[in-house]
Amino acid sequence: MESLVSKATSKNVVPAARELSGHIPELDGVRGFAIVIVLLFHSMRHAFTLGWMGVDLFFVLSGFLITLGLVRSAGEPHYFRNFYAKRALRIWPLYYLILLYTFLIAPLASSAPVAPVSTWLPYALYVQNLLHPLNAPVELGQTWSLAIEEQFYIFWPLVVFLTNRRTLKLVCIALIFGSLVLRLVLAASGAPQWVSYFSTPPRLDGLCLGALLSLLATGSVEERELARRWAMPVALIGAAASIPIALWMGSEQVAGSLPVQHEFVRVFLFSFVGMLSVGVVARALTAQNGTFAGLLRARWLRYSGKISYGMYIYHPTIFHLVTLEVALHVSRPEAASVKLIRSCIGIALTYVVSTLSWYALEKPILRLKVLFAKRTVQPAPAS
Repeated sequence: MESLVSKATSKNVVPAARELSGHIPELDGVRGFAIVIVLLFHSMRHAFTLGWMGVDLFFVLSGFLITLGLVRSAGEPHYFRNFYAKRALRIWPLYYLILLYTFLIAPLASSAPVAPVSTWLPYALYVQNLLHPLNAPVELGQTWSLAIEEQFYIFWPLVVFLTNRRTLKLVCIALIFGSLVLRLVLAASGAPQWVSYFSTPPRLDGLCLGALLSLLATGSVEERELARRWAMPVALIGAAASIPIALWMGSEQVAGSLPVQHEFVRVFLFSFVGMLSVGVVARALTAQNGTFAGLLRARWLRYSGKISYGMYIYHPTIFHLVTLEVALHVSRPEAASVKLIRSCIGIALTYVVSTLSWYALEKPILRLKVLFAKRTVQPAPAS
């Protein structure tokens, strides 16, 4: 066994569970990359048509980190309370702040009527993705993905609590392929096309790919070596299949309506993007040298990852306000040069607002997580 461990270590195997128990700086870089390409996509869609894949990368990363924490804390006292409390502290303050702005503050400031309960209640309950997200207010168009993650958080802790590692891996595999099958069924049945993109069951494969990776990355030496060995091939296969398909379809057709014959192509596109994303995350766990490792450890990218949640929450509102302001003062707001300047201003303001939010709001609130942290019982002093 010792020779096997040495051999695996020499091959730069995925770190052992104890080495993954703390903060993983490289994953901040992955998170930063994801938010940057999402911002570029939403600000300059025609130039960065693949930026929507950043959301799928977020899904895989969330599935990985959430499962990593749940498996580590399973069996501890207050398992469910601690998990849900820490998730609420991280997600709710900014989310409900942007809801308050969108449905109350902005209408009052513009003397517009306040939205009725039927409009804002689905957002308050995190079920807006089950309705028709394409009709969402411009400030909240990004929240469909948050609804998917919140719905995942409801049942996944129970699944982890009730299963052992082997069964949990089988559950992950079943949900990964089940999501693909469900998308095929939806496409064949003529269901509204937005359902396969925005609703939760057809999009669980990304979250479960991340969850499966976390189980392999904290498993036996053989499992960790498997994750290391297949990280690059899986990512390359995913990239080779997803990028040409996505470029052929165009960014508007990925989430919107498209010809029926293209719907089946989109069904598999999400699977290939999931493969690319899980390969990137797996590779990040073993990145030590080279261009990829240097990129993930770049200070600006890791900082972008640290404030990525605020950037994701705030950027549609900021982009919208900048667009309105430019339209009021520029004679040709649709000119290419104006669009570029507008995008740069929007991204810069997103960084500024998200930085202020991190230090003034998020970081102080996150300190409360200590109330729900694992408590180590100190041994009684020897008499």
